[in-house]
Amino acid sequence: MKKYLLIAAALALTACGGQTTKPPVTSTPPTSQIPNAPFNQQQTAKLIGDWTFNFELTNKYRLKYTLSDLIENPNPDGNYNVSGESEGGSVVTASYQSQYSHFLLSEYAGGGYTNYLYIFTFDSANSVHGCVRIFKGLDVLGCLEMTGTRTSATPTPLSLRH
Repeated sequence: MKKYLLIAAALALTACGGQTTKPPVTSTPPTSQIPNAPFNQQQTAKLIGDWTFNFELTNKYRLKYTLSDLIENPNPDGNYNVSGESEGGSVVTASYQSQYSHFLLSEYAGGGYTNYLYIFTFDSANSVHGCVRIFKGLDVLGCLEMTGTRTSATPTPLSLRH
């Protein structure tokens, strides 16, 4: 299912023309903690930590994510993934997509549930902006403006999250 979400992410990014609802910020994301690692791995490692993502549909949403496990082997496209989970326990995968110079975070909550795909860039070391696509069954909502804040650079241990 992770492959499905990453394929959906690539399609969503392509459908947006590689753009979010705001133009990409040219500032550099925070420095990675992995010296001498490939560029794409360093970029993906910048996502590790606890995050809160905010967006508005009919109500204001504030969803929390913990990204903790950098997957050491790259995908066939040379991109790396970091995995984690949502506050509700759903599987989360995130990565830096070098072909678009954007970051992606996908939450897969399972069939019949709402799933989220965030496409974003860094504003600063602990702040991101972009858009979120919401998947509910076969319905897909367009790119809604979102912001995100890293609340901790150290992922909260699983035993303390719930």
